[in-house]
Amino acid sequence: MPDIKVSIIVPCYNVEKLLPKCLDSLVNQTLTDIEIICVNDASPDNGIAILRDYEARYPNIRVIDLKKNVCLGGARNRGMEIAQGEYIAFVDSDDYVEPDMYEKLYARAQATGADVVACDYDAVDENYQFLYRDKVDRSHLCGEITDDNRDEFLVLIGSVWSKIYRQSFIESLGIKFPEKISYEDNCFVPSVGVHVKRFEYVPQCLYHYYQRVGSTTHQRNHPSILD
Repeated sequence: MPDIKVSIIVPCYNVEKLLPKCLDSLVNQTLTDIEIICVNDASPDNGIAILRDYEARYPNIRVIDLKKNVCLGGARNRGMEIAQGEYIAFVDSDDYVEPDMYEKLYARAQATGADVVACDYDAVDENYQFLYRDKVDRSHLCGEITDDNRDEFLVLIGSVWSKIYRQSFIESLGIKFPEKISYEDNCFVPSVGVHVKRFEYVPQCLYHYYQRVGSTTHQRNHPSILD
């Protein structure tokens, strides 16, 4: 396989109805030389059969089939362990992305040498209808992150999945996701952010975040909120 530009890690659990849309958006990326690492997190549904079908049809898809559930953080860690890309990215298996998302983020990374490159995202409902766009202008943070602007950067850096991260940078930090808890990205993103030396931002909505009514993130009294 040629040198891999971006490794896209997709943790999969109990989303068989939504998984094909996610995978279709990844296998049709305009950026060549990417790998898509799908981690089946001991899912009780038919997700592994869908993953094996895509793996058979697309040579750049790699499937990890876990026998014990380790939650999002653990699944992402397993993907990171085998990722070979210059940059790594994370996509949740109920979300989907624009066809040119990784081409645009990688091009900006190549032009600037950034540790992290981010874009905007929007939220869609269960019928893929637009809910809102999370439009936080991060343009003024582009370039070197210093003691003078790091506090604001940490506040505005955003979610784990609307970005690419230079893999050698992540490996040098030795940072992993916490496992078997919810809200694991609330640990990973700021832990990476305190070390970022150069950040870049593409002010376009390239990631689509699926929101389901009644999900854990919408239940303020759910036990996982303690995580």
